[in-house]
Amino acid sequence: MINAFEKTFKFLSKIDVPENLLFIFLKISVIVFLPLFILSMLVVPWISYDWQYLQKVWHSWQGFNVGMLAFLSTSIIFLYTHTKNEEQRKRELIAALAFLPSALATISNYLRDCIPTLEEAFDRTVSSEPNAKRQTLEKKPPELPQSFQAVFKECIRNAAPREGELLSKVLRKLQIQNSRLQSLYEKEICEGSKMFVNTHNIKSHFHDVLFIKALVDILYPYARGDVLSSFNVSKKEIVSALVALDISQSYQDSLTQLINDTYQD
Repeated sequence: MINAFEKTFKFLSKIDVPENLLFIFLKISVIVFLPLFILSMLVVPWISYDWQYLQKVWHSWQGFNVGMLAFLSTSIIFLYTHTKNEEQRKRELIAALAFLPSALATISNYLRDCIPTLEEAFDRTVSSEPNAKRQTLEKKPPELPQSFQAVFKECIRNAAPREGELLSKVLRKLQIQNSRLQSLYEKEICEGSKMFVNTHNIKSHFHDVLFIKALVDILYPYARGDVLSSFNVSKKEIVSALVALDISQSYQDSLTQLINDTYQD
């Protein structure tokens, strides 16, 4: 029987079973088999017979007892270590989450500062006046802040998988959005440019900003210590982001069709 447990333990380790699942398996094993082992190898032989009989039992089952003791001791050490590590992870996560609201506010301010550049680019694409066809945009896009990244790194390192993936998604989207916006600033907003920028392209830039803002808003309850109820961006979050970023009504009207086409809920 003990060989079966050892083989199962080795198999679970080889296939990279999640640590929480391994913890549950070992915890159940210890709870079930430790009392049975003590009862069958110590209590019953000692009470029912005598010391000599107990020695005979241990001698007859020597290989089994050695294996069972090794399995139980290893399991108990793993359970203790896992529990201590989990407690440490939770403490570090709580500490990191204390700074997450400030980090999310920094991202929101950055996204809001991107809007004037996009509004100018949009105006250029719809304008028919010759002086609108300038070499580059006048309103320079903001630099992507770096201060929030350390906070995100700590949160991702200690968060549960789904929350960690959501935090990572914000970072990835921000890098892409910032790169695209910097590239837009360097392009010619006119039909004669080598890389023509049209209204649809500018709307996609707006959507990048709105999507990241929606992700940030989803994370605010998590930063307060609440359980996340949703991990996906819906039309409701996009519309809320549209208002939160102080986008002028005329631009909101232009983005409505894109939002309706992209989000059906």
